Amino acid sequence: LGKKPAQMVRKYGVLAHRQDIEMRPLPLDEEDDEDTTIFDVTRMSPQRAPHQPLSS
Repeated sequence: LGKKPAQMVRKYGVLAHRQDIEMRPLPLDEEDDEDTTIFDVTRMSPQRAPHQPLSS
């Protein structure tokens, strides 16, 4: 089994190695159910930001 090289990822404008990113659960606050924003970044391309046009 070969080991993949370290992969750089961008989270919230911060460029870091995947193994350096630490995530922790948000506090459970039942009162703020209406103020929730979910971001789906599964289709983001690492080569360009979503707001940049494709070059031809």
